[in-house]
Amino acid sequence: VGNTMLAPETVGELLEKHRVVSTPALLKIDLDSIDCSILWATLAAGVVPAVIQVEVNPHFPAPVVFSVHPPGAGARYRP
Repeated sequence: VGNTMLAPETVGELLEKHRVVSTPALLKIDLDSIDCSILWATLAAGVVPAVIQVEVNPHFPAPVVFSVHPPGAGARYRP
């Protein structure tokens, strides 16, 4: 979506602004930081991809779930 600062709070607005389809075949997120928060915000914005690919941190193997949320916003992005 160009050179735009991405944050969970801005995902919905950016998707709408750039007319991103709501049912993509693939959603790939690889940010090396707030991947889960961006994924949850994207899903909350109504995007329903057929396949989701998100980078895995091997320091937190399944079934451990870890995510960094923006201050005060974590609860809004839980699945």
